[in-house]
Amino acid sequence: MNTSKTRLKKFVGIIVSVMLVVGSLSVSAFAGNNGTITANNIEAGATVKAYKIVGQNASGEWVAVKDGSIADPLNPTAAEITALAGDTSGLTAITMDAGEDSTTVDGVDFVGYSKEGLEAGMYLVLVEDTDNALVYNPMIISVNYYDDGALEGGSISADSNFQVGEETAYAKSTKPTIDKKITGKTENGSVTGDGTTNGDTLAVGDDVSFEITTTIPAYSALYDNDKLKFEISDTLSSGLDPAENIKVFEGETELTEDTEYTLSQNGNNFTISFAKSYLLSGQAKDIKVTYDSKLNENATSGFDANTNKAEIEYSNTPDTTEDKDKTTYKYTFDIDGNVFGDKTGKEIKKVGVDATTGELITLESSTTTSSPLSGAEFTLYKTSDDSAVGSATTDGEGLMNFTGLDAGEYYLVETKAPAGYKTNSTKVPVKIEATLNADGTLASYSVTINGQNTTTYTGSYEGEEITVTDDTNTSLFNNYKAGVLPSTGGDGIYFYIITGAVLICLAILLYTRSKKNENAREDA
Repeated sequence: MNTSKTRLKKFVGIIVSVMLVVGSLSVSAFAGNNGTITANNIEAGATVKAYKIVGQNASGEWVAVKDGSIADPLNPTAAEITALAGDTSGLTAITMDAGEDSTTVDGVDFVGYSKEGLEAGMYLVLVEDTDNALVYNPMIISVNYYDDGALEGGSISADSNFQVGEETAYAKSTKPTIDKKITGKTENGSVTGDGTTNGDTLAVGDDVSFEITTTIPAYSALYDNDKLKFEISDTLSSGLDPAENIKVFEGETELTEDTEYTLSQNGNNFTISFAKSYLLSGQAKDIKVTYDSKLNENATSGFDANTNKAEIEYSNTPDTTEDKDKTTYKYTFDIDGNVFGDKTGKEIKKVGVDATTGELITLESSTTTSSPLSGAEFTLYKTSDDSAVGSATTDGEGLMNFTGLDAGEYYLVETKAPAGYKTNSTKVPVKIEATLNADGTLASYSVTINGQNTTTYTGSYEGEEITVTDDTNTSLFNNYKAGVLPSTGGDGIYFYIITGAVLICLAILLYTRSKKNENAREDA
């Protein structure tokens, strides 16, 4: 029984050594020869492999399977385990089998992976080829001899026999995710937004701020190689200015550039790369990145979103990387302009009216009109502060294009009418309303003219494909003719000359006759 006690001491020594040295590694106790090991809490569909790293030689002593890899098999160091996990060449991979019973957490099915009939020794268990981008710490599950005469009072009974058993370890994993929010926009010096939106509406010139959040997993020393990576990048579309005021935080503590991370920026793209020493500090880290931008004159309108896409690229095994991304959407709108792709809107049209109807704005189908009028000049104002946001001149179709508008309330004023028509300075109410989906994409928007004539555009999404339908009511801005002024010098003057001459002749004739009659009376 001295031999069994010696082996039990070796078993306890290995467990204590591994727990003290490896630290973050998941460790299980020894079982017996031809034993079964099980690793729980691993996603279904993963590839799980066990590598025997310590076994027995012909003399029954524990030795490293890979020559020189472990100096003292009873006291492996973290560096030795890390080196083996990072380079399994020379070791035999044993594929473990997934069990049938599963537990679902956050939409991911987790199962146990087992392997039967294993020889005594220490096994390094690594999780590979995951589908859900989880980062797993390595596990050590050891199979050794133990006594089936239960430990009673801390001693082994005299009739003990060594038997095999089953040993189980529980995998520790982290699933890095990325989230991206629009935290606010600055409009005329006023900041709006609650920091929870995936999408927003803006006017050209508006400042907008963003926040990226992610979690860096607790990388073990297993990842101490040149392939270790955790990067955050963001790419802004051309309708947004390059990022400014980029800051990186762990929790609420701002990190130091060129110490904990490096920042590189190329036009509308920037990348934050975390230092290996920071990643290997032994704990998970909640990271926040903030920055500012501005919607510029290159912004697209309607359902053509102005986007910025944040992405993380990170090590999910010592030799492989995984990507995750999140996009936010910024929308701006046109009047008589872009809706989506080649689709343009005709929300309001300038026309001349033959007869005065008494109505300034009518629907296209409810009035008799002459040809559309070009050359009319309009200015659009914000209702909130009467500030002008743009001017437009009607084209050959009578359309006036205002672009880069935020959702909100405006009013339209004609500042110059085409020749032959009266300018109407009536303030025409204009309202743009938008509805966003939960993911920040544009569900629909409408343009209301004069409180009643409304055009609505609706988008449906299937993957990256967008289909836009519309319920169109073109509003007519009616202008009345200026009226006809009297003229001289035309053909009509001859009528007046002839009539005048006749009247003069008639007067002379009457005068002559009157004189003759007067003389005849005098002679009589």
